[in-house]
Amino acid sequence: MNKNLPGAANNIEQRCIDCACELKRSYLKNLAARIAETGEIRTEITQQLKELDARRSQKRNPSYKERIRR
Repeated sequence: MNKNLPGAANNIEQRCIDCACELKRSYLKNLAARIAETGEIRTEITQQLKELDARRSQKRNPSYKERIRR
């Protein structure tokens, strides 16, 4: 197998970025759940989760961000 394919490095890099985003998303969801148990309200975590979801949706469907802006 030829490991010097030009597109392979970009694909692996994008997978790593996707994995990091998913880890961040799951961390923020768990953090939000723990904070909710204490009764605190923290809007910055909710905002970060919305931004991550929007980024993920935009990746799957490029027109998604256009619909949000309208």
